[in-house]
Amino acid sequence: MIKITDTFDIRMLKTSWASIMFKEIDKEYARKILLGGQSYIDSTDTAVAISSDLGIKVPCNQEFAKLEPGDTMIVCQLQGGPLPEGITTLPKGFSFTYWMVFIQ
Repeated sequence: MIKITDTFDIRMLKTSWASIMFKEIDKEYARKILLGGQSYIDSTDTAVAISSDLGIKVPCNQEFAKLEPGDTMIVCQLQGGPLPEGITTLPKGFSFTYWMVFIQ
């Protein structure tokens, strides 16, 4: 199952040795592969903004993602600064880039 997060942290790795590859993907591809993925977005506002940007429901989940070789994760990288609190859509001047992360 694809894991969804808004950050990559080395503490996510369940192994002491891994090869990690990053590939930027477009929004349409991200939307398609994120349907049914497991969210690890720990901020309600960020989950709302990603949901608004992609047009799909991405829930908030404060559980910390754990990754091991063979896992794939999508990182939704916010551009534009910190999000204002209580948003309902992605504010003007903000955007996301989407990265597929492969753990080997």
